[in-house]
Amino acid sequence: MQFGDYRVEIVPDAEFRLDGGAMFGVVPRTLWSRVSAPDEQNRVRLTTNCLYVEAGGERILVE
Repeated sequence: MQFGDYRVEIVPDAEFRLDGGAMFGVVPRTLWSRVSAPDEQNRVRLTTNCLYVEAGGERILVE
């Protein structure tokens, strides 16, 4: 993606699963399971991503 003089890319890092109840707290499962389908152990898939930014000859990795 280009934002003026900045070029930004998303860099996928890791994938993990976390208990849906811990992730969404007091939100009922019937609501959050529409957005993030749980597995048989009630875990939802989550990812971590970094941003790679180039601007003015500089390169920046944002974790």
